[in-house]
Amino acid sequence: MKFLTTLASLMNRFFDGIGEGTSLDVKHSWGQSAEMKYIQLDVAAFTLSSTEAFHVPDGYEHFPGAGYYKLYTSPLKPWAEAQKTCQADGANLIVINSDAEVDAVKKIYSRGIPLLTSRGVWAGFHDQFKPGYYVTVFGDTLEKTGYVKWGSNQPVPSKHCGYTFKLGMLHTWQCEEPSPFLCELKL
Repeated sequence: MKFLTTLASLMNRFFDGIGEGTSLDVKHSWGQSAEMKYIQLDVAAFTLSSTEAFHVPDGYEHFPGAGYYKLYTSPLKPWAEAQKTCQADGANLIVINSDAEVDAVKKIYSRGIPLLTSRGVWAGFHDQFKPGYYVTVFGDTLEKTGYVKWGSNQPVPSKHCGYTFKLGMLHTWQCEEPSPFLCELKL
């Protein structure tokens, strides 16, 4: 039994960094066959307490039914650097997958930000692994997101990173071109 107590203690310490209210459910059973004695451990799950708060980084705005978004207009960054900036917030470049998200993009553009009058923003998809095969920052195909609405004459084969404009249509742009970007924090 001491072995199980020690093992459970080690596993709980391993998961300790996840947050307050973390628990680990370890079930065990002993057995014996003709060849050996054994112990079976079933790690059922760890759970977070419902009282644990959801942290929203500074500057993110909530759009009901869509998520939290933050527009970065300065400094302008290439696609990969923009994604890293979003990840530092615990977010990702926007992956449009619903009309609610298109509405959020339209509302952000409707604020009349001068930089956005003729520019788009980086979006969380690309075809950098295989030309013409677009995947999101999560590795899913665009088709799996449920939203594949390309702008006119899009995608452009020589441009490999996701971009969107004021109507939420999908476009591609040169990945190295410094641009504004929109980070998305999912609910």
